Amino acid sequence: MNSRRRASPFFAHSLVLLFIPAVILLLALPIRTSRTLWKHYRILTVSPAETEAEVVSRLGAVGASKIVTQANTSLPRGNSLSPVQPFIDEVNRQRSNWFVHRESNTRFFFLPDEPDLENRVQAALSSLPVTWYLENAGAFYRYFFIPIVLLLVAGLALQKNRGMALITAIPSFLLVYAWNSPSGMLSSAILLVTVIIVSDLLYTGPYLITRTQLLRRITGNLRLLLPLILPMLFALASGSRAFLLFISALTCSVSLLVLYHVPGLRFLRSGKGSTRRLHDVLQIVPMHPETLYRRGFFRKNLFLILTATLAVSTAGTGLFFVTVRGESPFTGNGRLYLPCPSGYTEQTGFSAGTFEEFIRLDRNDSLPDLADFLAVQWKIAVFPWKDYRDRLEPPVIGEQMVVQDYVFDEKQGRLAAQTRVVAVFDQEFIGETLSEKATPLEQMLIDQGRFVSGRITGHPE
Repeated sequence: MNSRRRASPFFAHSLVLLFIPAVILLLALPIRTSRTLWKHYRILTVSPAETEAEVVSRLGAVGASKIVTQANTSLPRGNSLSPVQPFIDEVNRQRSNWFVHRESNTRFFFLPDEPDLENRVQAALSSLPVTWYLENAGAFYRYFFIPIVLLLVAGLALQKNRGMALITAIPSFLLVYAWNSPSGMLSSAILLVTVIIVSDLLYTGPYLITRTQLLRRITGNLRLLLPLILPMLFALASGSRAFLLFISALTCSVSLLVLYHVPGLRFLRSGKGSTRRLHDVLQIVPMHPETLYRRGFFRKNLFLILTATLAVSTAGTGLFFVTVRGESPFTGNGRLYLPCPSGYTEQTGFSAGTFEEFIRLDRNDSLPDLADFLAVQWKIAVFPWKDYRDRLEPPVIGEQMVVQDYVFDEKQGRLAAQTRVVAVFDQEFIGETLSEKATPLEQMLIDQGRFVSGRITGHPE
């Protein structure tokens, strides 16, 4: 008599329905480690520099939009209150250094990092008689697989449930492929270690154990699943996409673990006999609870070797990543000058305190940043009420522009002066200016978070 209960087809099909979309998510939502100088943007360098209009036109024709260029970031020369602003030309000349390096006669375009950007740029500029370089974007690091391979080899060597460990390890490889970063590598490694240990826990050897009893083995050793909390925290800290990828990999692992014990896949577990035989192979039923449920499961050698392999392999790969990460995203044989991030704020965003911090810095060789932009906008705001011959110093937080209006006082029968505050340089002015008057250049700097300044720096070409 066979006491083993058959898994219902509906249950198995449900697991397949969970497994398939989880795999699709892992393959469809990859996270790549960005190597671009400016977050969310890639620098296109074109020589000669006099081709801005033609390059922008060609890029627009292939669908590249929202490009940050000199033309769409220049400040207007006047407004209704002050049609003549003689200082604007000098301001725009300084801002042009973001886009033109005159010594090498090259021009910079900041392109939003979008899918298939390389092919579109190639299609747009291939027939144009210019020399151009496009900054590399997301990088795929194959050596992130090294810890996963080492852990799998160690796990297969140290425990006997190799078929289950091999099959349930597949999602860990998919996760490190999809989440290709140091945190993704570490999360995949911890998931794989957990899978290997659970595989060893569920090893039955020659004994006949029901799936319910196997489940009790897991519920009686839930502490073995505690390491999964760490990669879950990594995923939450890395964003919703990383969290979705990790949950998908975890779902795949659980689905494969359960599907591995479906009767139709029995040949993967034992390899004994044919799936066409009329009767099951005779197996021994364990009688002792410790043999049946393996309470307090702990194999010292397995835990120590897997932990050591995890620590050494991930630390070594992480150090190698830091070394490679420092290389220039441009390749070639020469010198390429690029606008690179150089200034940082103490906090994310740009506040009144940040303005004071940056305005005090010695920025003779820096490109105009958000502090310079705000100083110019303040100058534009107060210029109609100032003598244009007066030199306007950079504003200080709390500074006010106060004017006197003369109105007719009917009681006194004469003109009387009334004081009016035109503008106040404070946090409200900074917020409104950056939200309402920022050009694409300022928006790019705002998107950087803590990067708010730039400097032309030479890179290997």
